[in-house]
Amino acid sequence: MSGAGGSSTEDPWAPRPTRPGGTDQPPPRGPHPQPTPSLRGRPAGNGVGVAALVFGVLGAVLGFAIIGVVPALLAVVLGAVGRARARRGAADNGGVALAGLLLGLLGVAAAVAVSIVIWRLLGTEVTRYDACLRGATTSGQQEECRQRLRHDIERRFNLRPTAAEAGATTASRLETAGPQAASGW
Repeated sequence: MSGAGGSSTEDPWAPRPTRPGGTDQPPPRGPHPQPTPSLRGRPAGNGVGVAALVFGVLGAVLGFAIIGVVPALLAVVLGAVGRARARRGAADNGGVALAGLLLGLLGVAAAVAVSIVIWRLLGTEVTRYDACLRGATTSGQQEECRQRLRHDIERRFNLRPTAAEAGATTASRLETAGPQAASGW
């Protein structure tokens, strides 16, 4: 219905021209979106720091029982390796590795302190026990060494055995001494 001199209007039903690349979608506006980080984007090697922390906790807890020195030493080594990996950028949990390293050092210190205390308290008794065992050639003599050590420790710390333990100790001494000891000879 437009005349020769009238305005032209576009046909809304006419096909639209396609954009370069064959797509009808408008191009993205603004800065291009960054891809979301995936697990592959994280530095590998975090397991060493976590292992250091686990062994550090074990070492610190068990360090007071002396056996904790083994996991504590593992924590120190793994913590140092984990810190080095974090500095190189191969891991991103340097703090976890440091915590494992410090707990490992605490466990080693606790085990050393407990060992020193035990040695200071029982050094003489243990030395006597060791000398006794070196001279023992039979199982009866070894048992006598154990009984002497027990007696020395009980005397040192003013401990008294229960009646049942005292009876068992007397019976074992009579067995190792033979029938003459039972008769009083």
